Amino acid sequence: MVGLSRSGTKDEHSGVRQEFEAFQRRTFPEAGESPELIDWLADFAEVDGYYAGLISSALAGTKVDLDTAQLNAMLLRLSEIANGVTQADKAALEYSKRYAEDLLHLALITRGAIDADRS
Repeated sequence: MVGLSRSGTKDEHSGVRQEFEAFQRRTFPEAGESPELIDWLADFAEVDGYYAGLISSALAGTKVDLDTAQLNAMLLRLSEIANGVTQADKAALEYSKRYAEDLLHLALITRGAIDADRS
């Protein structure tokens, strides 16, 4: 269980916070018509909210377990369904992939800032 302490570098925490705020302003991916992508996005909506809550809590100084296994599994699942997505839904698939990768990036840099606080 980890959280960003108040003793960490202000610039490091501020940078993570700014990236997180910019991410929160983004539009959640739209599903299009592909049943596989629709199902993935329904599941990912829960994962997105869960990780956003963890990151927000960590930025507030609360100790959290910021394990990225679930995000990695969702990205793997998305790559597995990519071939079944219609051409019309390729843009939605790509946006979903970038969105999920950006959330993973945020989780990792938040965890990095947390780990730096421990040093």
